[in-house]
Order: sequence, then structure tokens, then C-alpha cells
Amino acid sequence: LAQCFGFGCRIMLRSITTKEKAMNKFALIGNDIAHSLSPALFEAAGGHTDGSTYGLIDTLNLGKALEIFYTEGYKGANITAPFKEEILSYCTHCDPAVQSTGAANLIVRTESGIKAYNTDCFGVAGPIEQRGVLPCNVLVAGAGGAAKAAVYILKKKGFNITIVNREKSKGRELSQRTGTDFMEEGELRNAFHRFGLLVYTIPVLSPVFSGIPLDSVIILEANYKKPVLNSVISKEYISGIEWLVHQAIPGFRIFTNREPDVKAMFRLAHDS
Repeated sequence: LAQCFGFGCRIMLRSITTKEKAMNKFALIGNDIAHSLSPALFEAAGGHTDGSTYGLIDTLNLGKALEIFYTEGYKGANITAPFKEEILSYCTHCDPAVQSTGAANLIVRTESGIKAYNTDCFGVAGPIEQRGVLPCNVLVAGAGGAAKAAVYILKKKGFNITIVNREKSKGRELSQRTGTDFMEEGELRNAFHRFGLLVYTIPVLSPVFSGIPLDSVIILEANYKKPVLNSVISKEYISGIEWLVHQAIPGFRIFTNREPDVKAMFRLAHDS
């Protein structure tokens, strides 16, 4: 039995049947995800060619979502807000990126429980590598699951990272755990000229950024559904669409053990 932490329910772990193996079911688990591109991306990648399906489990209760995940025979799921950190309470195995970041955006059901992965790291690394951005001072705005993935991969690639977050305690905790710098919002205006890259993971526009010129930095924004910095003048703006596709590519491989149609994925994302 696998306990549903925080909700008092317990879910029976059962073997995946032959029928379920023949038609693998995948989903996105999150809240307010009705307009997510994930199902269409999965189809564009070639996910349905073997009869696999991809749906949405839209809820504010992760325990309920995982009950559906098990009882309806899902093989794997992408995890989005607000569950990227909470999901770890249900996982029996974690890949190194999950262990380091404390957040996951993909789970796979196994005979011994749930294995967690963090492919958000590729969502950050892919666009940066494509543009040949060299290590520089980078400001990561936010301290949630997406920010943790950004800090993890950018530090591995030699970037000098500073974290800014309205909730100071959470920002400082991430800074201390990752050996990076933390800056209070009040200090940002006088120090912003130091940064060459801004990774923005906050779902709304933070007031502190509304008065700071951003024309000298490359901006990579995580939010693709409702971006807040896409209209500002910057050195270059990298849409969350690119983050979405780059993290979906390795996710598709993990789910299906097949290579995705990457060109079709980007075409679908940019046309949507």
C-alpha cells in the first residue's frame, strides 16, 4: 500500500495489466490546466501512434489525483503547479535532479512504486544552449519548483546565480541549500546591471520588475500560458513555449522509450 500523505487515504498498488501495457495512458496532473498544451504536444511528438492516450487530471487535491492515476491505470504523468514539490511525498524513487532540486515534473508508475524525474532542467538548458549563451551572472526570480530546476542546471553549467523572491525565507532557504546568492527585492534596482540573464518563474508580474529597465538582459520566462514579460524591451526574450517543449522532449522518451518528432512539437507549440 502507498500512503497518500496529508489526505489520510491509501491506494492499492497493483500490477499493470497486459491490456494497460498495450494502450499506455498518460496525463498532466495540476490545477487550472484545461488549456494546457501538453496533450497536443504528446500527440505531435507521435504519442498516439501506438494507441497511447494523454489526458488531464485537474484538481487541487493531489491525493485525489493520484487515486485517479492508479485506479484508471495511468502509466505516467507530468506534474505541474502546484504539485511539483508535494508529489515527492508519494514517490519511492527519485532521479538525481529531483534529489538535488526537491521538485519533480514527471512521474512513472513502476512495480515498486512511483519514480520521479525533473525534466524542467532541460527546459532551461535547451534554449540557453541553442543560443550559445555563455556562463554569466544570472538572476532567478522565484523559489518554487521551476526556479529550483533552473538553479540546479545553471549552476552545473557554471553560471553565477542570484535568487530573488518576495517570500524571503523561501528564497534564502533555496540559496543556502544550493550555495548560491540571495538578494532582497529592495537591492535589485541598484544591482540589476550586473546580470546578463533573467530566469523568471513567477506567474505574475512582481512590482519590483515593473520599474527596472530590462533592455540589457536575456529573459527566459517559464510561464507560457500567461507570460508577463513578453512585451518588455529586452536584449532577447525566450518564451516559456521553448521551456515547455524542451522539457517535454526527454519526458516523451521516458514515457514511451521512443524518439519524439521534435520539429512537429515546436511547430505545434509556436502555432498555438
